[in-house]
Amino acid sequence: MLGILTFILVFGIIVVVHEFGHFYFAKKSGILVREFAIGMGPKIFAHIGKDGTAYTIRILPLGGYVRMAGWGDDTTEIKTGTPVSLTLTDDGKVKRINLSGKKLDQTALPMQVTQFDFEDKLFIKGLVLEEEKHLQWITMQRLWKQMELRSGLHL
Repeated sequence: MLGILTFILVFGIIVVVHEFGHFYFAKKSGILVREFAIGMGPKIFAHIGKDGTAYTIRILPLGGYVRMAGWGDDTTEIKTGTPVSLTLTDDGKVKRINLSGKKLDQTALPMQVTQFDFEDKLFIKGLVLEEEKHLQWITMQRLWKQMELRSGLHL
């Protein structure tokens, strides 16, 4: 009996460390983490953090998981007016779309979404406010294709 309890304890520690690695690097990369769970099955404890992540402990101590935005049945919660930032490559292709609201990259292009379609036409349009207070319209076609910038109004 002591051997079984020792196994469950050691296995649980390994699972927590392993899943925390997924959690840490997802957060560090700007990926929205929906849930950090230890165990499987029904929840016995749940807490929603300030960042919107659900921290749960489940009844069966046989594993764990980190549920990230964009995986499985998850749908991206983006609407008109959502602030995002785009990290671009030197040739204008999109490298990352950050929805977290955190400034992860100093060179990222901040914008407020005005239109988008991530399923069929794969585009996003938004209003860009740069530090010099210039407004520009940005159109992104096919997410990984060339970006087109057009000058806008001055504030």
